[in-house]
Amino acid sequence: MLGEKQLPTQEVLPANDLMISGIRDSVFIADLNGKIVFANDQACKVHGYTKGEFKGLNVIDIVPPERVKEVMPHINKVKAQGYSIHNSIHRCKNGEIKISEISLRLIEMDNHEYILALFKDISEFQTKIQTYVAAQEKEREWVSIEIHDRIVQNLSGILHQINALTLCKKPFNKDKRDKLDELSGQLNNTIIEARSIMRELYPSTLARYGLIRLIQEESIHLQDEMHCEIKFNHSLTKAVPPYLETTIYRIVHEALLNAKKYSQASQIVVDLNRTDKNISLDICDNGIGFCLKNVDWIRPSGLQSMRQRAEIVSGTFCIRSGVKGTCIHVLLPIINHIMPTLSL
Repeated sequence: MLGEKQLPTQEVLPANDLMISGIRDSVFIADLNGKIVFANDQACKVHGYTKGEFKGLNVIDIVPPERVKEVMPHINKVKAQGYSIHNSIHRCKNGEIKISEISLRLIEMDNHEYILALFKDISEFQTKIQTYVAAQEKEREWVSIEIHDRIVQNLSGILHQINALTLCKKPFNKDKRDKLDELSGQLNNTIIEARSIMRELYPSTLARYGLIRLIQEESIHLQDEMHCEIKFNHSLTKAVPPYLETTIYRIVHEALLNAKKYSQASQIVVDLNRTDKNISLDICDNGIGFCLKNVDWIRPSGLQSMRQRAEIVSGTFCIRSGVKGTCIHVLLPIINHIMPTLSL
């Protein structure tokens, strides 16, 4: 039996009994403070540490600095519920970043509680997701072009003919002219709506002018509509991977739409920053806020859409809201994989 202050070591742990030494995924056992007391062979192989080196590490030592604050909430969740599953990124000894699906479970050994962590490497899967996101945007572009070529142009032709009839010198009675004016208005509104759908499906200005200009233009447009001050700050000096550009734009777009519909804010601040490994996005307003407990994360909504877009690229989505306003924080890892070309 272990003494009160004694922790199990690599040699003491009954690794064979636990049947985890030969598992293909990385397996760790840590105490409730995050100190690593066991790592299997695969964990050593993937992360580049020896078992002896792992003994002196804490979980936070293999987590990028910007993700350290997420460690204790996950540990506390395991302590409260007995288990936890989430996706996260972690750092190898050589600095390489890996993406993993992490399963945590509370276990007991020699009357002490520990956390058993299984890291399933999904980096390759995430690369495929990036390819899928890029392919999805290509398909959105195709649908947008089809709407323009096969619907908007025809509607525009009909509208021109109706307008020409209203200008005809041959007299119309008042009822017919009113009807033509009504049809003209309906067609014009339909064309506007179709073009709006095209922009939402595929914002062509994103490819043409870039992420920064598109967010700036959308902020100015919404500022005029809401009579609200919108500040956009950024520190991007390097290009953003295309799949992340799309994700960032769509999150900003959805957040601003939500603010327009519900916030009653007089000021919105959008901050976009980049390091070599991450992009952070913060969108805060001084509106009326709302109760997060009332959010239904199962029913499709703008909030759910933003969270899903962040998580599909292994990012995190956090939101705070109260009487002083709402703040959204998104952290997106930059994965330096070359995406394969996908033909549609």
